[in-house]
Amino acid sequence: MTPFWKIAASVTCVAVICGTVVTWLAHERKLAEAARICRTSAEQGDVKAQVQLGLLYHQGKGLPQDYAEALRWYRKAADRDDASGQNGLGYLYFKGQGVPQDFAEADRWYQKAADQGYAKAQFNLGDMYYSGFGVPQDNAEAIRWYREAADQGYARAQYDLGRMYYYGYGVPQDRTEADRWDRKAANQGDEYAQRALGLKGPALSTWSAIGPSVVTFGCLLLLMGSLSHGWRLRTPHQRALAIAPLLGLTVEGLSLYWVFGVFPSVSTVYAFFFTKNLLAGIFVAMLISLFVPRAAKIALAVLGILFACLSLLLLLALYHSKRPFPIRAFCSLNGMFIGLLIALAFYLWRTHKRTREEPNGICDAVAFEIPDESGE
Repeated sequence: MTPFWKIAASVTCVAVICGTVVTWLAHERKLAEAARICRTSAEQGDVKAQVQLGLLYHQGKGLPQDYAEALRWYRKAADRDDASGQNGLGYLYFKGQGVPQDFAEADRWYQKAADQGYAKAQFNLGDMYYSGFGVPQDNAEAIRWYREAADQGYARAQYDLGRMYYYGYGVPQDRTEADRWDRKAANQGDEYAQRALGLKGPALSTWSAIGPSVVTFGCLLLLMGSLSHGWRLRTPHQRALAIAPLLGLTVEGLSLYWVFGVFPSVSTVYAFFFTKNLLAGIFVAMLISLFVPRAAKIALAVLGILFACLSLLLLLALYHSKRPFPIRAFCSLNGMFIGLLIALAFYLWRTHKRTREEPNGICDAVAFEIPDESGE
């Protein structure tokens, strides 16, 4: 890397860090000013401001987090029959934040707010009946309160109502009705509903992040190694060493999109998985051709047999199994195997062609070939 690019990279990093710090400080200052205005209105008896101030103390936004103060301001609003204040007070009793945990008291405040038609309290009350916290466990009553909130467009209640229909809790099992409520919730951005419909991947956990992190780190090391002698990639081997990690990083980027992004339809998800695994297959094939080229022919034969066998098994499952056909798994496996087989076949074809054209068997023009012992 030239001195110019080193300086440019350093300046860019410093600028990004400074910009992030300035943005964060400006945001905190804005929150503090909003909290100051909110306190002034709350102290003058504005009920909505009292609820908002309680929320700011509860979440620690613009003010130090203080459950006791949140409780005090929620209670001021709740005592004036404000539904959102009653719901906030019930939540603190439910969680035991700023007050000893008391499910019965939480239920009492949720009930007050729910009776006023407050959707969030109706959803919370449905959860109380579903779980049996502070009230007798009653799926039918849970259904009733979930529906009250769902009919007002509360997304989480729509999802939970869908789950009740899906499993047949308190109502006859009805997958069509479950799907209908899940779609209503998913259209409002509810992540649980989006995952239930297969439009979004599972949340990223610590253990599930280890594999992608290792692959990303390895790709970055490989890319840095390929660019260690400059940006001009003169030999096919250098170009292949640069392309392979970029392809790997693209695959990991697509994997992250599956976790954090949302797809408009299930068919789009199938196309996404086929494409992602197709690229992953090409990436693995390039690694084989770069580091263990002698194993390419064996790998092609073994993978071809596996592909044929798995395709046959999946087709048999499609015709004889009563369970839903795993279309996403089918698309993923086909994409991976097709990527591997096409890339390995292309590599072997190019190697064979170059060997026949050059009597000495020198194949340094082949894109995936490793350098000879002289390193030239």
